Amino acid sequence: MVDYYSQRESIHVAHLEGLASTGMIKQFKVEDCEHPGMGRIVAELVDGRTYVTKCIDSRGLKKVVMYLQYASNLSRLIVEGIAEEEREEQG
Repeated sequence: MVDYYSQRESIHVAHLEGLASTGMIKQFKVEDCEHPGMGRIVAELVDGRTYVTKCIDSRGLKKVVMYLQYASNLSRLIVEGIAEEEREEQG
């Protein structure tokens, strides 16, 4: 489903977490929803596409944000480690 007002595609939280674990998320932010105590995640991918989750309660949202931060950082470390190994093999 596409949000034509802002050209953002809907995405399931689990899919977004998978994208984070493979290093595909460039940046993300939390937006408030119409309902108090609810929020959604807006994520920009490295290829420029933008995705938005459905509204999530604040407790669940905190857990998702923590995972996205952790997975994004871990994927960068893995890529850096692979690049370092390749340099050592060539060196």
